Amino acid sequence: MTRTPSAARPGASAAPSPKPLWLVAATAVSVAVLVATTACSPSSRAGVGAPPPASQTQTTADAPTSDRTTQPPAETDCSLSQLAVSDQRGSTGSTHRSVILIFRNASSVQCHLTGYPGVAALNSNDQQIAQATRTLHGYLGGSTSAATVTLAAGATASATVEALAIDATTGNGCAAYSGILVTPPNETHSIKLAWPGDGCSALEIHPVVLGTTGSSA
Repeated sequence: MTRTPSAARPGASAAPSPKPLWLVAATAVSVAVLVATTACSPSSRAGVGAPPPASQTQTTADAPTSDRTTQPPAETDCSLSQLAVSDQRGSTGSTHRSVILIFRNASSVQCHLTGYPGVAALNSNDQQIAQATRTLHGYLGGSTSAATVTLAAGATASATVEALAIDATTGNGCAAYSGILVTPPNETHSIKLAWPGDGCSALEIHPVVLGTTGSSA
């Protein structure tokens, strides 16, 4: 008996016929080329060549140059290296003798001196034999206070050293000091000076004052 093909059922779709291999391959190549082109596009590379957001922009320009001059260094105590230190014979009265210490600011900057210099009496072997007692004023001068003296470049301050020309204990004569060791106020370095007089006991030092007289009292 001969079989005849059965008729297709109404509504059933026909199975799709397979695509030729050459068409599948061509489609795949086209997709790959499109993806590669898109990846290399300048607009697809985030941030490349694009300016940063305004909030992240850094200013690299230099600040305007100031027209202010360089400020001078802060004023300090006068060091021994800044000072030209000397002494000279002062006045006399009865058995009292004075020597004036001179402190000239030999530097180019302003500095100050406050209070009392240190003074030690020396014998002929440069040994310290007496330390000057600090007093505001004495028989031959001094000051009313131990104030701060400001020295501009080239300016001068002074202080009075007093001593007796007799032994303060016995009233007898004594050998004059051979020299003195002077330390400027608030300094640790000293300078040796000659002692231009016959004072030999009761050594005193008064505060520094402005000028060369050693006294403001």
